[in-house]
Amino acid sequence: MAKKLFRTLRIEPTRENYAAIVAIVGPALRTVLEEMVSQRAGDDPSWFDELEAKLIIAAKGTIVEGFPIEVESTALKAGIDVLQTTLDVVRSNLIDKKAD
Repeated sequence: MAKKLFRTLRIEPTRENYAAIVAIVGPALRTVLEEMVSQRAGDDPSWFDELEAKLIIAAKGTIVEGFPIEVESTALKAGIDVLQTTLDVVRSNLIDKKAD
């Protein structure tokens, strides 16, 4: 039997829960990205552009349940902005390390 790769999270769709998720997942994503950058230090940095494009496309396809459409739209934009900012910071660090 194949191992199940994904779980469905059943959390109450509250502002507090989503704030906690962002507070934990945001720094975790940055750590993962920075580790990927350090592992691929000698590679052509275009891999980061490709990864960024995939992450943004996936984020734009996200559906948030339990909120009115107006709230969902605003929340998704904020989430994408946080993702883009995280990517920009990691990219800046990648460029700075290449310059050293």
